[in-house]
Amino acid sequence: MKLFSFDFLYQDYPAEKAFFVVPKKLLLWTGIWPFSKLTASVICLDIFNAVSLGIGGFSEYAFVFTHLDEPLMALDCVCPASSVTVTFFKYIYLVYYRAEFRDCINRCKELFFADKEIDQDPEKKKLVTEPMAFSSILAFTCFMFAFYTNLFYCIRPLVTMGIQLVTHQNITMIMPFSVYLPERILEMPYYPATYAIIAYSGLVCVIGLGGIDGSCTGFCLYVAAMFKSIQYDLNKLFAIHETGDERTLISEAENDVIIRKLSELIYRHNDIVDMTEKFRSVFALVIFGHFVSAAITICCGLLDVMLGSGYNLLIYVFYVGCVLSQLFIYCYGGSKISEEVSLILDFALKDVWCYILNFSLLIKYLNLYRKIKNYEKIIL
Repeated sequence: MKLFSFDFLYQDYPAEKAFFVVPKKLLLWTGIWPFSKLTASVICLDIFNAVSLGIGGFSEYAFVFTHLDEPLMALDCVCPASSVTVTFFKYIYLVYYRAEFRDCINRCKELFFADKEIDQDPEKKKLVTEPMAFSSILAFTCFMFAFYTNLFYCIRPLVTMGIQLVTHQNITMIMPFSVYLPERILEMPYYPATYAIIAYSGLVCVIGLGGIDGSCTGFCLYVAAMFKSIQYDLNKLFAIHETGDERTLISEAENDVIIRKLSELIYRHNDIVDMTEKFRSVFALVIFGHFVSAAITICCGLLDVMLGSGYNLLIYVFYVGCVLSQLFIYCYGGSKISEEVSLILDFALKDVWCYILNFSLLIKYLNLYRKIKNYEKIIL
């Protein structure tokens, strides 16, 4: 039996298990996975994690504002303070909207696996397995960047104190992150407990970032895959009526079949759009908060990279890489949806109209065009 398995990063991992697999694994650890039962232990875990994040964010920003006369020390603390604070906000927000978060995932899963032709069509199945594997890779990469950044921050004070001990210097009690707390709890015998709480707040931040950001990215890639599946069905539907550059005439019976199948695709498309609008309404504030936080973190992180040296430079490089990876997965997911929606629109306007022999179907396509344009406004 494998202690650690990364099979979920590969395309041959079972589709049912691969669905939101990385966010599920991470958010279960923090207690905010919307499908976990709200037992007393889960509720206590939620409260403890929220309190630890709150203490971490408040004490780190307090340090920043009390050390404005020492810019380098203040800058060193801005990045983790910003990350912990935005994760605290995401954490509380998703606990509050737990039911809506669960409904969005359920609806996404329902629509994603609604197509029964996937198992019979290898090419179409590939359209499903690829985004699953890639979303898992993106979420896991984002998590690992954040994990190692947090690990370096936690190791730094231990290395510093070890050097002080070996060189017979006075040992200074240092926290993983610069915090402004009462002096008494920063010294022995309270130092180990305080160190553990501050380090734990960083770990919760890391897991929360990977899980929440991974959920957003996974949803975007799954939606993009559903739109791509509609493109595939549209192309397959009309491919039999094309000969080279010429299109054959369609009989009345064939036209009736096309009308029925196109109607099903239109309804499926509109269901996906409605689901995505629901997801957007739940996560819009989360994404906005993340981008504001990322802007602050990147600016301060790049300053830290230019001014830092040695071990600190390694931390700052990882931190900037972590933030950029988070921004990348958000932007990549949104751009994939926009791209696939535009391709459906192009196909509908350039190809499908040539086959329409029924006025009622034309009206439906005008409605499809309207919904796609409205959706593009939402995404862009």
